[in-house]
Amino acid sequence: MITSLLLDQKPDALLRLENKINECCPNVVVTAATNCLQQANQVILERKPDLLFLDVETGGAPLFNLSSTQVSQDLEVVFLTNEKSLTLDVMKKCSIQYLSKPIVDKELIAVANAVEFNVQRKKEATEIFPAFSKLTKFKNDLIGIPTMEGYEFIPAHKIIRCEGLQKCTRVVTQDRSDIVSSYNLGVFKKILQPFGFFLPHKSFLINLSLIKKFHKEGTITMIDNAYVPLARRKRNDFLNLIPRLAGQRSNLLMR
Repeated sequence: MITSLLLDQKPDALLRLENKINECCPNVVVTAATNCLQQANQVILERKPDLLFLDVETGGAPLFNLSSTQVSQDLEVVFLTNEKSLTLDVMKKCSIQYLSKPIVDKELIAVANAVEFNVQRKKEATEIFPAFSKLTKFKNDLIGIPTMEGYEFIPAHKIIRCEGLQKCTRVVTQDRSDIVSSYNLGVFKKILQPFGFFLPHKSFLINLSLIKKFHKEGTITMIDNAYVPLARRKRNDFLNLIPRLAGQRSNLLMR
């Protein structure tokens, strides 16, 4: 079952949405409904629901920079908006989960199914990824990447970088097409850091052995000629790694 929180400034809208969820989405349980952002924040911290239905007007603007105290990384968010809302086009372009008011049953069901899939993947991660970590001890640097179809197993040294896409991750490799995983970048950071990966920016995780060039203005070029930003707060950490990287490459050339 998926636990959900409803946040809308209009009490009648909250009641209609809760009734629709009860009628159309048997796997979604409404744990709380409120028109107060502060109260919703408290519910998130204490009850840790899987899903938040957030009305655009209640949440305030911009909605796409919710603080960590309001929304955890694992919380799925579905925005509620009017067809005439200026944010609707933005959400479409960013592939953000949303429902247009008045809410249509089939659209609510479709969104609920998508959220259920994401929540299930995250819950599986707590059991499956530790198993993959143990597997690498016997298979060199082989890791399993969860996808829509199942899992793809590839050596970590063939991964060039991982890019955060909302709550998914795009894995760019040397010898195959990109892989899109439903797991967020934080999960890949835990798995890949022991294999020489570095987080130069909140949205990128790179393979240090596959760096081609560092630019002083604050970017990194990878072997596929893609540019990756280097955050200012990460600059010193990265520069401290350069002598070690140079030493490793010298050893490889001497062999």
